[in-house]
Amino acid sequence: MDNYMEQLREMLAFYSDCQNKYTEELQTLPDGTLRYVNDKQRTQYIWAKPESGHIRRIGINSRPDLIRQLARKEFLKRSLKEICANINTIQTAINNYREINPSAIISSMTRAYSSLSQDQFFLPSEPVFSTPDQTLKERLKSHQAWAEMDYEKNDYPFGEFSQYTSKGLHVRSSRELIIAELLYKYEIPFRYDQIIRAGRDKLSPDFTFEMADMRELYFEYCGMMDTENYVFHFLDKRRKYEQAGIFEWDNIIYAFSSGPKVNTAEIDAIIRTRILPRL
Repeated sequence: MDNYMEQLREMLAFYSDCQNKYTEELQTLPDGTLRYVNDKQRTQYIWAKPESGHIRRIGINSRPDLIRQLARKEFLKRSLKEICANINTIQTAINNYREINPSAIISSMTRAYSSLSQDQFFLPSEPVFSTPDQTLKERLKSHQAWAEMDYEKNDYPFGEFSQYTSKGLHVRSSRELIIAELLYKYEIPFRYDQIIRAGRDKLSPDFTFEMADMRELYFEYCGMMDTENYVFHFLDKRRKYEQAGIFEWDNIIYAFSSGPKVNTAEIDAIIRTRILPRL
């Protein structure tokens, strides 16, 4: 779980930096607020400027720079309110965080429980929590040899949209390039386009991982769900996965999108919350 704490601290640093920059910028912007009057001819923008205990109203349609400054000021003020709320939330999460140490939890139980072997307490597919003697990075390293073994790969020709990752891996699309680079970021060993057998069918999930229980976990990115033929192909492929004992609730993860853009934040969240804990 050290990775989650690191991300919380990074978020806290990011929002604290924004808070300082926005606060400094606010001090450079003019006093007052922007108002407007709508008549039949046009919208009249008004600068409500405080002067000697009262508000002076000045028409500023001819001063677009001042309109922009007042708009920027209101944006910064409202953003700071949200930023401060996020800082308080993240700081509370950091202060209240408790590391889950399975050995310590078991040791705190009565002797009727603590005398049992540790394998009595865990399910085979249960996420493994980091402990002082088994950090997240150590767990990931344990999968490296598996990832580097020879395995049967999909030999379907690469198309015109194929790309090479920063480590020289040839992938079939820019979407898979983004996913591979995120996996590199988290130092997660994986196999790309590995062939698995499903009866007489051969399937090749985009990415394959070795879980803590030594089983394989598959990740499929389905990026053309706005195309009818693609959807039919996906449904057929999912049926074949299920016939081979590969189910969404157990050992395969799907991510869906439509159009050319990739929601990188969503993929990052899937890696952090659904893949990493199971490795």
